[in-house]
Amino acid sequence: VGDRPRPADLLEIGRGRPEAALAYVERSKARTLFDVLAGGRADITKAMSEDERGQETLLNRGISRLNELILRESQRETPDRKRLTELAVQLEKARNEQRSFEIALYAEHPQLKVQRVAFQPAAPRDLMAAVPDSHTALLEFSAIGDQSTYLFVITRAPAGAAEAQLKLYKLPVQKDSLERNVARFREQVATRDLDYRKLAISLYRDLIEPAADQLRGKTTLVVVPDGVLWKLPFQALESSPDHYLIEDCAIFYTPSFSVLHEMQKLHEVRKLAQPRLLAVEAVRLPSAEREVDGLRQVYGPEKITVFSAADADADSIKREARNYQVLHLAAHGVFENRNPMNSYLVLAKAGKPEAGVLEARTMMDLDLRADMVVLSGCET
Repeated sequence: VGDRPRPADLLEIGRGRPEAALAYVERSKARTLFDVLAGGRADITKAMSEDERGQETLLNRGISRLNELILRESQRETPDRKRLTELAVQLEKARNEQRSFEIALYAEHPQLKVQRVAFQPAAPRDLMAAVPDSHTALLEFSAIGDQSTYLFVITRAPAGAAEAQLKLYKLPVQKDSLERNVARFREQVATRDLDYRKLAISLYRDLIEPAADQLRGKTTLVVVPDGVLWKLPFQALESSPDHYLIEDCAIFYTPSFSVLHEMQKLHEVRKLAQPRLLAVEAVRLPSAEREVDGLRQVYGPEKITVFSAADADADSIKREARNYQVLHLAAHGVFENRNPMNSYLVLAKAGKPEAGVLEARTMMDLDLRADMVVLSGCET
């Protein structure tokens, strides 16, 4: 998100100034995301007329209905490709109508726009100071141009050393070959092709092994991917035959170190006192039922609320999600690669046409206070 690294970045990297290079990369990744986080929210419906609210409801219902029809057709044993194409055209038309409506709405009510605020991503020294312990490593990848991919690694020395260590590695991989290998690896994993292990080892060697000495003994990896690496399941890489990275480290992802740093600060002032869990069982599958049963055993039945069947609708989630420390959503997911904000979870309809779909753009307005959200489903 944001501008790509500029020629100045290359100059800083060439001069051996990893902190300056990291600052450039962080700014390019964090700028837009932080504008959203810091800009606040506006309740559109308060300023809208009754006609505008009605029009918006109709547009949302139409899009939800088309999403539902596409999902239903695609799940048939033999989907009708012509029908899917027709529905996709209708959905694109509906999206365009929605965008036109929003443009006109914000022209009429400019105060509803998200206000941009001045914001500076976290300085490298602040990021380095935020490394919690000697067992955690922060890894940020940055593809610069078509030829070079770099890896920034921040770690803290053992025995309570005050200074963290930032190192920069130029990785032995080119953009084109990396994109091919990641796409092939994802396909092999998805189709359970046992030949995936060759690429699992090769990708580990190209992306992680250059920093092996600095990462030795680390048990938590915070990964900031870049470009095609967002599609790579790092946890499935193999450091040696039949030995996965997830066996050595807990792995999680963040859009940038600055985003993680800011959200940690925000979380401290919004943290809930009691560890309560909300489980949404929108898909009736044996695996989802086992997950919910397991959560009851871990948290205790008195600390877990379960929405299933008709209760598992978007309105229920919007109303209750902010009151829980952990959210577990077992639902079908659909990822829209061309416009990721149109991605959605399929929920119960509860008798309301617009309640069966929870889109990514709506998720951003949930005002969550959770430590963790689990999306258990396809394409999540």
